[in-house]
Amino acid sequence: TLQRLGVDKGRLLVGVVAVLERRKGHAVLIEAMRTLKREMRAGTLPLVVIEGEGVEGEALKGLVRDGGLEGDVLFVGSEGNVFNFMNAVDVVVLPSIGQEDFPNVIIEAMSLGKTVIASTIAGIPEQIDHMRDGILVEPGSAPSLAGAIRSVATDGGLRESLATEARE
Repeated sequence: TLQRLGVDKGRLLVGVVAVLERRKGHAVLIEAMRTLKREMRAGTLPLVVIEGEGVEGEALKGLVRDGGLEGDVLFVGSEGNVFNFMNAVDVVVLPSIGQEDFPNVIIEAMSLGKTVIASTIAGIPEQIDHMRDGILVEPGSAPSLAGAIRSVATDGGLRESLATEARE
């Protein structure tokens, strides 16, 4: 999957599986990546790979360009087998900001033993036990999301522990 998408496995891969709509919070993730790019040392910044299509696609790509993140955020469109995509990334993020219910992508990622970072809205806190089997962040807060991504990017032990507990 990574080879087909042209993604080098040399970096930590943060994947997003969500329709490109405002409510899914992609813009918050892009802002968090702008912060991380300023704060993290070279070679430690993860690569964000966004799966999905939708009405916000062009606006989100503009945010990536404006933020100088072209080499750090990759849009891959709609994947035929989303499980292969999720299995290829290291961390799955769902930065939703509204109109969410009980997103299947979280349980699916956890079943694959992936570290999951998601917003504390709707049924998401019912799926994730914060800092035991995933990380919960404040909806719409780029600093909160950046902090969570930084934590799993710089602490492989934490990332592995969360992933193991998620699968359990």
